[in-house]
Amino acid sequence: MLGRWLLMGTAVLLFWACTPGGLLALAGRLVSGWTATGGAAGLLAGPAAGCVAWVAMAPFFAALGGVSARRGALLAGGYAVFGWLGSIWWVAIGVDAWLHMGPVAGVAAVLALCVYGAVPYAAYGALHARLGGGPWGPLRRAAWLATLVGVYPFLLPGYLAHALYRSPLFLQPLELGGMPLLLFLVFLVNACCGETLRRIRRESGAPLAVPAAWRPALAGALVLAAVAGWGAARLATFVPGLPDGTRGLRVALIQPAIPVRGREADVAPADRANSWDKARELTRRAMASGPVDLAVWPETPGWLDCTISSPDAYANFLVIADSATRLLTQCGHRVEEADRAADGARRVRNAAVLLAPGQGPAQVYDKRVLMPFAEYLPLEDRLPWLRRLLPGVKHYAPGGPAAPLDVDLDAFSSASPNAGRVRIVPALCYEAAFSSHVRAFAPRNAVIVVQSDDAWFGPGAGMDWNFALALPRAVEFRAPLVRVANTGVSAAVDPAGRITVELPRGRSAQAVAALAPGGRPTLAAQWGDWFLWVLGLGCGLDALVHWARRKA
Repeated sequence: MLGRWLLMGTAVLLFWACTPGGLLALAGRLVSGWTATGGAAGLLAGPAAGCVAWVAMAPFFAALGGVSARRGALLAGGYAVFGWLGSIWWVAIGVDAWLHMGPVAGVAAVLALCVYGAVPYAAYGALHARLGGGPWGPLRRAAWLATLVGVYPFLLPGYLAHALYRSPLFLQPLELGGMPLLLFLVFLVNACCGETLRRIRRESGAPLAVPAAWRPALAGALVLAAVAGWGAARLATFVPGLPDGTRGLRVALIQPAIPVRGREADVAPADRANSWDKARELTRRAMASGPVDLAVWPETPGWLDCTISSPDAYANFLVIADSATRLLTQCGHRVEEADRAADGARRVRNAAVLLAPGQGPAQVYDKRVLMPFAEYLPLEDRLPWLRRLLPGVKHYAPGGPAAPLDVDLDAFSSASPNAGRVRIVPALCYEAAFSSHVRAFAPRNAVIVVQSDDAWFGPGAGMDWNFALALPRAVEFRAPLVRVANTGVSAAVDPAGRITVELPRGRSAQAVAALAPGGRPTLAAQWGDWFLWVLGLGCGLDALVHWARRKA
């Protein structure tokens, strides 16, 4: 671990050394301590200490005060590189285990992601000096930064606001404007605190000016109080549990903890010789504990063929054949012979398959949103040399338009107030990070089901961040969310964002969660990223006003 961090730090310093004037500009500014403090706070504002996100970037905003556009871009870009490095270092482990490219390639991939992810922050740093101060300064800064970050196509959308995923009190604005709104509020509070830090540093010698310096921080505190007040009011309307006389949809979470190649040490010793027989055994245990309407298995670490009449599908079907349980499992299947990659390899599809008693594989969903440079190579057909450079990237093909997997609720609970068909909205791993994917299913009376395998990234931060990217979908769409991963994090989340069931990590386990399917769509579900468009329009008008004043 120490060697990996030293290698990463050395590579980052070399990056800055190769930038004209970059290392000198960064070193000169680090003397003030503001950027260094901001970078450290950015590292802390992760899954382990999510509420730090409200103040993590205050030194970032303070350090940009009064600097030129060029230096602002360098400072903001450097802050973002270090911040991303502390957030996604675990990707290097997955690159090594999943793509078999070695630790050096993994570190290089992480650094490339960090530099790529720093671009919108560097762009904001160049604009910061033009945004001015005054009472509306923090509002303008938060709007511009949230817009730049929101529209930027980052491969791993791990925004600072995701760090709040275990704080339901602060997640409730998601139902109104989705992640763009919550991200803007986080930036706004940080910008207010940063303005206070900047004023204190500049005016500490004038005793009468200090009270005025705290006014932006007071405004930020009021914003935070409003978010908390809204959250408390909304949480009060979502009473934990189910209405009397109903048992809801009973979902079994099956976590088999099958070791992936080279990562046996991350699994409990009793499970290191695990196989899919363990998943079947855990499913039988869950069914023996009481009625189970749907059993969910995670993504598989190896190939599992669940196509019609395959041996795997038949073996899994035997688990549920004599029950009323349905089984949602993940599998792979090959596409048409004519559909081949640029290097001639046969493409495959990652799929979720719903097995029903008496029907076998009743419904199939093919994964639509693939991870670039991991599951497929962008522009491979036009740039075939990419395959020679990155031979370990998989040959996955995206699925086409899909429908939710429908489950008849009448057969489960005749007393249910949501009698009819429950819509299972499937999201395979990476898809759960995107609101647009869930929104495409127009979820109503829905349960969001996420199947993943985070064992490739080892224990710790990778598991937490992947869970953090998925959990906000429950609040955005006011629908319960079930996430089942091979070694964790496997959990059930209610429509208010509260974790109701969570399995222990790194070992075989099962649990049954009773869920009430979601109700009518929220504003975020119906209007999508409307708040991001409003922010973009506001920033455009702000730019026009600034340009008109300069011309005048």
